[in-house]
Amino acid sequence: MAEIFGQAALGADKQHRTFGFAKVVDETAAHLPTDLSAVLNAYAKGVNAFIDSQTNQNLPPEFLILQYKPRPWTPADSLAVGKLMAEYLSISWPIDIMRAAMASLPKAKRDALLPEVSPLDVLVVGKDRNPAGTINRASLQQHVGLNSDVLAELAEMIANDRRSAELLGVFNHLPTIQASNNWVVSGKRTVSGKPLLANDPHIPASAPSIWYLTELSAPGMHVAGATFPGAPGIIVGHNDRIAWGVTNLAPDVQDVYIEKFDKDNAGRYLTPDGWRAPKFATKQIKVRKGFGDTTTDTQVIRRDCNASRPDNSGEEFRTVRVALDCA
Repeated sequence: MAEIFGQAALGADKQHRTFGFAKVVDETAAHLPTDLSAVLNAYAKGVNAFIDSQTNQNLPPEFLILQYKPRPWTPADSLAVGKLMAEYLSISWPIDIMRAAMASLPKAKRDALLPEVSPLDVLVVGKDRNPAGTINRASLQQHVGLNSDVLAELAEMIANDRRSAELLGVFNHLPTIQASNNWVVSGKRTVSGKPLLANDPHIPASAPSIWYLTELSAPGMHVAGATFPGAPGIIVGHNDRIAWGVTNLAPDVQDVYIEKFDKDNAGRYLTPDGWRAPKFATKQIKVRKGFGDTTTDTQVIRRDCNASRPDNSGEEFRTVRVALDCA
């Protein structure tokens, strides 16, 4: 993104290089089932046929305004769309940090700010296995070990995400949890006698839109609904027989931990298998010089491939604390 938007997007580029989505999707694309590989390759050929038909005069306006050209599309790019949507819909770690930061509050205040149960709760299946009051808050505060440096670093990660989302026209991103729902009404309760399906995919309106209405018709197939650019097929929609929808329940799918470094040897950190020395990799990110200047500078980042420890030799290496894509 920094190659297109400049310095404002550099933080997000560092963060996503560190996540290593590129390595994951490239490996996945190389081992796809035959039928899925055929679909993704056919989709990529269609995208590239359109790209090849464009000239400097008739490219879509965003390319003309930002003065860059699209590169050829690959199946891995379609898989990356799924990874980015999974990230977008799965950000639970800021809530963990918030709860940990409040662990030292008196119980009454903490329960009022962060209720874990309420009189409105309805357990449809099963029972609560972790009722309120079972969390050892003193232990939580001790193990999390939050301090101003950690909170500042985490705040910068959130700011990077927000800046990147806003550059792409997506707002109300981190760290919020919005309402999401889906439901079905039986045909026995409708005027038409057919069931009704409603779903909220949990993605706010944006400009440009993330969703596009699409209809696909071919021998043996007729389907319509909404999809993402880059994703073959219909994400939510219907064919001639059934309809399907999705929603996001905002589950807790991420864990946060504090790394422990050897106070007697700064070159080692603690892992479940004992102390370990870092293994570094160097990455380059192109950064556009300005809106009217398409030339780029190259920023070099150096990260530990074994764990998340950043090289602390300068400001350039302070931002992200997760394992790097070391491909």
